[in-house]
Amino acid sequence: MDFNAAEIVVLLLLAIVIFGPEKLPELARKTARVLNYVRGIANDARGQLRQELGPEFADLKLSDLNPGRCCPSTCWAPRWRPSCSRWPATCAG
Repeated sequence: MDFNAAEIVVLLLLAIVIFGPEKLPELARKTARVLNYVRGIANDARGQLRQELGPEFADLKLSDLNPGRCCPSTCWAPRWRPSCSRWPATCAG
């Protein structure tokens, strides 16, 4: 996700209107805790996957496991992506 400054300002104003300025700091703390917890779970899963795959897969990137990136012509890839220049020529639709 990529947010620009205008989108962030709109989201902050919307949050102030919905939750009020007095509840916003507590909501931000709770959101940060949840994000840290989810990040920890993801890092643990990543570490466990690397440990179970062994040293022969040490250079494997997790994005390599995404089937939509490998073969965009298959049914799980969005229809607009095969024209993207990032797709390998061997897999393009």
